[in-house]
Amino acid sequence: MFEIGATLREARVRKRLTLQQVEEDTKIRTKYLQAMEDEDFGQLPGSAYAKGFLHSYAAYLGLDTQIVLDEFNSRHGEQAPDPLAGPSALRRPPHSRRRSGLVFFAVVAVLVLASIYLLGLRGNGADEAPPKVVPSVLSPSASPSVAVASPSPSPSPTPTVSKVAIEVTGASCYFEVFEGSLDGQAQFADTLVQGQTESFQTKKKLFIRIGGDPAALALRVNGKDIRTSGDVSGVVYVINKGRLTRQ
Repeated sequence: MFEIGATLREARVRKRLTLQQVEEDTKIRTKYLQAMEDEDFGQLPGSAYAKGFLHSYAAYLGLDTQIVLDEFNSRHGEQAPDPLAGPSALRRPPHSRRRSGLVFFAVVAVLVLASIYLLGLRGNGADEAPPKVVPSVLSPSASPSVAVASPSPSPSPTPTVSKVAIEVTGASCYFEVFEGSLDGQAQFADTLVQGQTESFQTKKKLFIRIGGDPAALALRVNGKDIRTSGDVSGVVYVINKGRLTRQ
């Protein structure tokens, strides 16, 4: 176990960098850089942002990003809720049992009444003569025509494949791409310079975490341009079935 904040600060001091210089290069605000060095992660806007900032800062200083993130996850990882917690998992509430009993008796009563009704119909109709069949009524000319409705066309399905293109149009920018969730292995994690492009195609959710300035990127989803100017470093774009949201 090592100290995340002390490791970041020592690496920055060794490189003779100020927090203001790091902010200019990484587009991460000084107060967030200071919070990471002080290990005051409560100042960061959420766990996803904390991981993104830590990854960007560690990569900028030349540190092993996986070790830093593993240490952060070991301290701040969320525990899964206990599936057996709560009274509903142990026994059914009393009012639920009463309601089930009332429903059972109601069903039995309906079945009994239906049986009595059917037996009465059979007894009353035993002596009646069957109706006579008139041949002229059953002639083919008298049979009504039945119109067959043509099936209505089914609506076109919503596209399930997301095609994403990321092009650096401004200064160099670091970003990461995850498929399915942010907890897995990144499909892409690197810094691209102006003019470089990366393309992705998937049927799953696609997560894009920006470590640099989002305004330096031209982002297109299924051929549609997405506005990135105005977003801050650390923003996470979530793309699902061709639709984009910000996390």
